[in-house]
Amino acid sequence: EYEQPITVGFFGRTGSGRHTLSRALLGVDSSELVGRDLSFNGVDTTSVASSGVLDVAFLVVDATEPDWAPERRIAAQLGTRGNPFFIVLTHADQLPSPSQGAPALRSQFPAHPPELTAVVDARRGEETRMRLLGPLMGTVPQLRLALAHRFPALRRAISEDLIRDASKVNAQFALMSSLPALIPVLGMFLGGMADILVLTKNQAMLVFKLAAIHGRDRSKVFIATLKP
Repeated sequence: EYEQPITVGFFGRTGSGRHTLSRALLGVDSSELVGRDLSFNGVDTTSVASSGVLDVAFLVVDATEPDWAPERRIAAQLGTRGNPFFIVLTHADQLPSPSQGAPALRSQFPAHPPELTAVVDARRGEETRMRLLGPLMGTVPQLRLALAHRFPALRRAISEDLIRDASKVNAQFALMSSLPALIPVLGMFLGGMADILVLTKNQAMLVFKLAAIHGRDRSKVFIATLKP
């Protein structure tokens, strides 16, 4: 899962902040990644068709542009392809009132899910990452390992998300497995064995995932999990 090839696409006009957003969110914007992990595209009529296969995309809208017709066209084309994509408004600080940005975004893209829209100042990297990373992980959870493996800036947040997921699953299982304990003697034995097997497996899988995204030797991790 973590080795699967992925491509994150960015669409927007020149000067809209596509590259700045990439640096803020993913920590990279280097030319050697273009065409492999990152794809930067304009908003002309052929941009979506020429962008190739994308796993997730960001449509960057410049708040200072008077006409967003090209961006609406790109959004419609991405929608027909089934790509999960975010619409991100930049340069809202240059409007007469920055608070105008969010209502304008909703009015121009009324059909787009609110959780996949955002107004950011991409120059503020940490704030932008905090604003977008949660919705990103929730939208494409199957890409978390691959994203963390390719973009080190995401590793801490995705590691914490994986730990929360494992903790939640373990807590739910522990609650359910406690029910057989109501059966005298036999129920306590069966419930305890189930706890040991499933919870240990979940913890081991979590360790493997964390090792993988941090580039650790997973064979050594496997041996370590077998030691008493």
